[in-house]
Amino acid sequence: MNVLIRIVLLLVAGVSAWLDPAGFAAWARPNRVRFRRDAGVFQIGIGLVAGLCVPSARRAGQGAGA
Repeated sequence: MNVLIRIVLLLVAGVSAWLDPAGFAAWARPNRVRFRRDAGVFQIGIGLVAGLCVPSARRAGQGAGA
């Protein structure tokens, strides 16, 4: 369950940075709109890949809590 919470947090952070780059810029150093949008999309990608890895790890017997 801990891994699923982390995946959701990654997706939430990515979507918020992608949809609201000005809000993301409040704490991101580079003040470039393209960087902020790219960072949001990158974060979404990390969350999606992590979400896809959980079922395959469970099938392999490694579990999702490790």
